[in-house]
Amino acid sequence: MVISSLPSLRFRSAFNLSLLRTLLIFGCLIGLSIFQPLRADHLAGAEIRYTYIGDSTGIARHYLVELLVYRDAAGIALPPTELLWISSSCFSNRTLNLNRSIPPGAIPFSDGGYHTARFYECVEQQQANMTISTHYYSNTVVLP
Repeated sequence: MVISSLPSLRFRSAFNLSLLRTLLIFGCLIGLSIFQPLRADHLAGAEIRYTYIGDSTGIARHYLVELLVYRDAAGIALPPTELLWISSSCFSNRTLNLNRSIPPGAIPFSDGGYHTARFYECVEQQQANMTISTHYYSNTVVLP
């Protein structure tokens, strides 16, 4: 009797695992689409830097924060502002809105960024048919 019931237990176990796996995948997809916006923006790289400018502005602890985002121009457009979270053990967390702009002398591109020089350091030569645009975001902040 034990031998004859084992195959049915194996079938039920496999069926339940398959059903469970399907429900988990479906649940994850639903969860991701509800809680996180799904988008592909063809990012190629990014740089973030901050420079102390207090000496020139006369404001203590005054910094220029810059974010450069490189992307394949065929992707979804980037927003005109980006949000930066600043975290330190010396003060409470802060957020900073970085506004997109085009630096003087740069050639504007249709996606809101500007043309990136061909064969720029983040573009491999075998990907020469790819058009990379640069998006420059910046703002200043006085840190406590």
